[in-house]
Amino acid sequence: MAIQVSGTQVIGNSRELTNIASVDATTAASITAAGVGGSSFLNEWTPTILPQDSAWAVFAETSGAIIFLGGTATSVAVSTNGVTYTQPSTFSGIPAYKDSAYNPSNNLLVVVGNNGYYFGEHNMVYTSDNGSSWGRLAVTNSGNSRFASIDYSGSLWVAGGQSGRYGTSTNGTSWTDRGTQGSTDLGCIRYLNGLWFMSNGDTLYTSSSGTGSWTARMSSIITLKAIAYYNNMYVAAGSGGYYTSTNGTSWSALKTLPGDAGFEDVVYNSSVGLWLGAYRTNGSAYFGPAILTTTDPTDVYSWKWNQYYNGEAATQYATRLAFTDYGSYPSRMINVSRGPRFTPL
Repeated sequence: MAIQVSGTQVIGNSRELTNIASVDATTAASITAAGVGGSSFLNEWTPTILPQDSAWAVFAETSGAIIFLGGTATSVAVSTNGVTYTQPSTFSGIPAYKDSAYNPSNNLLVVVGNNGYYFGEHNMVYTSDNGSSWGRLAVTNSGNSRFASIDYSGSLWVAGGQSGRYGTSTNGTSWTDRGTQGSTDLGCIRYLNGLWFMSNGDTLYTSSSGTGSWTARMSSIITLKAIAYYNNMYVAAGSGGYYTSTNGTSWSALKTLPGDAGFEDVVYNSSVGLWLGAYRTNGSAYFGPAILTTTDPTDVYSWKWNQYYNGEAATQYATRLAFTDYGSYPSRMINVSRGPRFTPL
C-alpha cells in the first residue's frame, strides 16, 4: 500500500491529512505538490526597503527597473538593482493607481488610476525610461469615466473603468474612446491566450478583437478582480470565490473556500509550478493577511494556506501578486498588502 491515512483535520481554512501510517517517495512528492505539508517558502514575507505608504497598489517591471506605485501623488518607488529604491523628483502623477501594462519592444509602461480625474483629463501616466521621467495621457471622451484596469496584447492596448467605458490604443499613447460595455464599472481587463476578457459588475465578457463584439460568458456572478491563464486552465477570482475554465468561454460553477472573504488577485508561476491567490481574509485576528497556493485550482480543497504576520494587523490583506526575473535577483515574488512584501523563491 502506498499510503495509509486514518483521518483529516482542518488547519486554518485548509484540510490536512492526519495519522499517516506509511508513504512511499512517489506518493510523498504528490502530497507535497498538492499543498498538504511540503515547502513553507511562501510562509515568511519580509518588508522591502521602500518609502512608507499606506496603500501601495501597483507593481511593475520594465527592462531596467522594478517600479511600485501607490495611493498618493508622490507614491512611486523605482529600483534598478532589486535592493535599493528611489523616488524620482520629476514625477508628478495622479493618486489611486489601479493597474499597469507594459510593452517590452519599446519599454513603454502605462499606468491607470482612479481618483476623480475624468477619462479625458489625464487619468493615465506613462514612462519609457524605466521610471526616471513620467508623462500624462489625455483621452478624448464624453463619458467622464475613469480607468481602473489595462492590458496589452502585443499589438493592442485596452483600458477601462467607470460606468463600463473603455478605450483602445495601438501605440499606448494615442487612445480611442470605444463607448461602454455594460453600465457598471469594469473591474478587470486581461488578454490571455489570444482572447480579451472584461468583467463588468456581475458579467464576464470575451472578445477576439478587443475593440468590440463582446460576448457575455457568465452572468449573475461575483465581482471579479483577477483573471489568469496557464496551460489550458483559466481562473477568474474575486469577492466570494472563483471560477475555472479550460477554454475561457465555458466556466465552472462558483467555487468557494471555507470562510471565504474573497480573492484580490490570482497568478500562475511556472518556475515553481503553483497557482497563487492573494486572499482577503475575514478580519479575524487569527488569520491575518494570506497567500493561497495550489497546483490544481479545480479542486477547491487543494489550496494551501500560507499565512504571514510580521506584525500585520488583521484588517490588512493581500492585494497584488507578481514575479520578477530582473538582473541578479531572479524569481522574487512580490506582494503588495498596504506595504510591499517579498520572498525569494
